[in-house]
Amino acid sequence: LRAIKLKLDIVLKATKVDGLFTADPVKDPDARFISDASYQTCLERRLGVMDLSAFSLAADHNMPIKIFNITKPGNLMAAISDGSVGTYIHP
Repeated sequence: LRAIKLKLDIVLKATKVDGLFTADPVKDPDARFISDASYQTCLERRLGVMDLSAFSLAADHNMPIKIFNITKPGNLMAAISDGSVGTYIHP
């Protein structure tokens, strides 16, 4: 909601994993990393991007989301400047 009110370009979601996966990578060693996905894909595949109400709000306002691992040194800057870091969720 804050990002939408401030008319920001993107929401950065910092996590303990490298981005979005097909399952929880902590619990499932076969979970596969997803580098890029649409809102529709996330909903269809029931991927747990974030709280459903926050995700729906972002989707309704076409607010992109970048999910990245904050525990790696320098990863915040990398997530902003390098398209290969993290997962990009978009309309």
